[in-house]
Amino acid sequence: MKEVIFNGDSVTIYDFPEDVNIIYPPEPACPSKPAREIVSDAVESAELDVSRNSRVVIAFDDISVPLPLPKNDPRKIMVAEVLRKLKSVGVSKDQITLVCATGMHRKCSGRELRSMLGDIAAAYRVVNHDCRDVVSLGESESGYSVEINRYAAESDLIVYLSIPFLPMNGGWKSIAVGLGSYECIRQHHLPDILAESSYMNPRSEMHRIIEDIGRHVAGQIPVFHVDVVVNNNFFRGFVSKAWREIRGKERLDQKLLMAFSNLMPSSIKSAVRNGYRAGYEIAYATAGEVDEIHSEVLEKVYEHRGVRIGEKYDALIFGLPNISPYSVNSELNPILFHTMVRGYLCNMFESIIRKKAIFVIQNPVSEIFDEKQHPAYREFYHRYIVKGKTSPEEIERAEKELVSDPALMDAYTNGLAYHPAHAVIAYYWGALGLERLEKAIVVGRSPAIKPLGFDSAKNMSEAIRVLRKWAAIRLLT
Repeated sequence: MKEVIFNGDSVTIYDFPEDVNIIYPPEPACPSKPAREIVSDAVESAELDVSRNSRVVIAFDDISVPLPLPKNDPRKIMVAEVLRKLKSVGVSKDQITLVCATGMHRKCSGRELRSMLGDIAAAYRVVNHDCRDVVSLGESESGYSVEINRYAAESDLIVYLSIPFLPMNGGWKSIAVGLGSYECIRQHHLPDILAESSYMNPRSEMHRIIEDIGRHVAGQIPVFHVDVVVNNNFFRGFVSKAWREIRGKERLDQKLLMAFSNLMPSSIKSAVRNGYRAGYEIAYATAGEVDEIHSEVLEKVYEHRGVRIGEKYDALIFGLPNISPYSVNSELNPILFHTMVRGYLCNMFESIIRKKAIFVIQNPVSEIFDEKQHPAYREFYHRYIVKGKTSPEEIERAEKELVSDPALMDAYTNGLAYHPAHAVIAYYWGALGLERLEKAIVVGRSPAIKPLGFDSAKNMSEAIRVLRKWAAIRLLT
């Protein structure tokens, strides 16, 4: 089967052998009702623990979800419906603060906030969470430090607008991570915790700690969730039509048309990627307390994006576009490549890979670091990773150095940079892959992959030959 591989900002056509199974995502389901009606019904059916004198924080997911950014952002509808309900019980505008729940991510720009919230971004007080501007709420039942956003801690009600996109999203993670401090987040993002089991598993150790922290917050401040699940309509317009015509079919002519995009200069391709908006539509909405609604929300996430695969594999092959939750309107640097492969991909597909499996990934992996968003990533990569300083002690030392660097901290405080420690947290995010994978082969000869411990192959054919040789040896042993 000659199939499309989306890799970096390019499209490759490769003729896969017949014994390679090609797995497609589920087809987008059409919403049963208009988006506003779906959200309004959910918000109206739930009771808010609020009075006319209440101080309310409306927190919402930042631009890391959904990916890519949607053309019609659900947050516009969600916040409008919540504000309408608050107004109906007499909560005035000056009692409401909207907080973009960035966790340790970078601040969202004014333009990005407007794209998420529409006119409400200018009409209300809207702030980005700062993981240092927090209030301590003591310790959780299991002894974990609980520190959350100052506005949220001083409010009478936290309303969280969540768009769970993966099994790891939403629930108590929204509060414990989205509104948490660096120290609070670090507790459950350490390698020994992340390597235990997939963080896509809601019953993992990471989520157990997060739930403990979130419930402690809710024990002091009422927390109300509005969750929206979008369908799988990644493509839209003529691209959507083209994809439907080639998906799983021998339409080489149509596939070659998609590959013509490779002729564009890299700067144009990057701009097209950053400007692309997905056609996601609201398919489901619910509102209420986290423990009452989260399990059903996860079922809906799986319904719209999950793929049931009944067997385990020794090897998986991926085309990886230059897209990640931590490079929105930016570029995929080598650390984020590691995060996506050994982190997200390994965790998402852990249940279908055998022990010590091999991944093959096609992506150009360039040593490009966005100076505004990822200065700490650049420093971490060149000061430590390139020099082979990757022992646990050295990585921990790197984290402390980055956090104490005044220039990097200023870039986080006054610019659009990620918190300096986020570069190391993103590296920790790949702990499961470092533990479970035999090797990861990158198609191409990028010099950026060697310091991170990836193998390479000249092209996809060579990578598949390596897989066959390894499989033969494995059968003999």
